[in-house]
Amino acid sequence: ALLQGGDKTQRQATRLAKQYQIKSDPEFMFEVVGNAEMPIENRKEALSYLVDQKDPKASDALRAALKDDDAHLRAFALVRLVGLARDRALPMVKRALASGSVPEQQAAYQCLPGLDAGPDLVKAALADLNKVPAAARLDVIEAAKALAADAGVKAALDAYENGLDK
Repeated sequence: ALLQGGDKTQRQATRLAKQYQIKSDPEFMFEVVGNAEMPIENRKEALSYLVDQKDPKASDALRAALKDDDAHLRAFALVRLVGLARDRALPMVKRALASGSVPEQQAAYQCLPGLDAGPDLVKAALADLNKVPAAARLDVIEAAKALAADAGVKAALDAYENGLDK
């Protein structure tokens, strides 16, 4: 019944259901993820619920969210996919970096520390930072700092920071 309430009530109910591992209707949660008329936060909570509960509908919900018209939902789904299936997510991360919206690029850069290919992708971004949208540059720097244990990333980050001093 709470899940049928207003937007804020629904979001809180979804969050509590996830937190306390209360079983909810996965079909309803799936519908929320795909409903463009719902507030984006509700859609994200419903997607998180399905993923966190390891519901069989989670993969379908992720697939739908990754193709959604809302760039913020696509970005959120990308982060959740990386946490769930790193190997399968790499092509999508690369696609987001190459041609995604700014929120998708930001999410992709945030995912890089969790990927084996992360250091190489961060080094490439640092080498040509002017091609990265201004709104995503901080995400590149944060990813580089998270991957600074890699000697190549550390060198690229140092070169970038040294260039700032000039």
